[in-house]
Amino acid sequence: MNSILRVAVLIFSVWLGLCLLLFLLQKFLIFQSFGSTFGNCSEAKSYSFVAVEQNEVRFYHRQQAGAEGSLIYFHGNAGSACDRLFFSEVLEGLPLNLIFLEYPGYGGEPRRKASQEAFLRAGLEVFDLIESESPGPIFLFGESIGSSVAVWVAAQRIQSAGLILQAPAASLVDIARRHYPWLPVKLLLRHPFPSIDWAPRVQAPSLVLFSETDEVVPPSSSKRLAAQLPHLKKLVAFKSMGHNQFLLQETYQEQIRSFLKQELENHQ
Repeated sequence: MNSILRVAVLIFSVWLGLCLLLFLLQKFLIFQSFGSTFGNCSEAKSYSFVAVEQNEVRFYHRQQAGAEGSLIYFHGNAGSACDRLFFSEVLEGLPLNLIFLEYPGYGGEPRRKASQEAFLRAGLEVFDLIESESPGPIFLFGESIGSSVAVWVAAQRIQSAGLILQAPAASLVDIARRHYPWLPVKLLLRHPFPSIDWAPRVQAPSLVLFSETDEVVPPSSSKRLAAQLPHLKKLVAFKSMGHNQFLLQETYQEQIRSFLKQELENHQ
């Protein structure tokens, strides 16, 4: 009996230690802020973007002559906004100014600045800034964790013209449970990004893109979130691809461009 008790105590101690480790290290697990220092981005020149830092908001901006609106891109948890400027190729020829937000704690800033609160605040600030300076509808595009920021902004700024979500999760709790099913992740997460709680307030027409074989975000989580969007126009499921392989799909670009063209027409 004593041996069994000792083994049980040992197992519990290890489990408790892992819980503590996850709690303490979650900022480093969630916010993987590597890549280019903001402004030191060769891709910006290649894609004709300029780095803008205004009122502590940092973003890459490409203005287009004859633009009929703007699109704000919220990138995923790894890398930097500079790493995502290639996405502008998908939108080539559309009459949109493009804004790629850089999050607090990214682009060379200390990682300690990154948090759910900081991401959401930056999302609202960049929306308000663009709205004050550029006429026309504003579209929101969120990738992975950036989908949570996009949903939050759309819920708070109901004048948003359209919402596109790529590989979104209902909450980071769903992702954490998938990878750490033996830990009480709901109790441990300080940055849950609960998109599903904000989604019902979104008034913008929405497009959701997800993969049935996503190794990071459970497909069921993407579908649960989509079901809570009041004005979901289309839910697109891709097959046989990973979390970062959307561009490999032939219809990926077509789905995004078609949605944006239609919503731009609706705002004329």
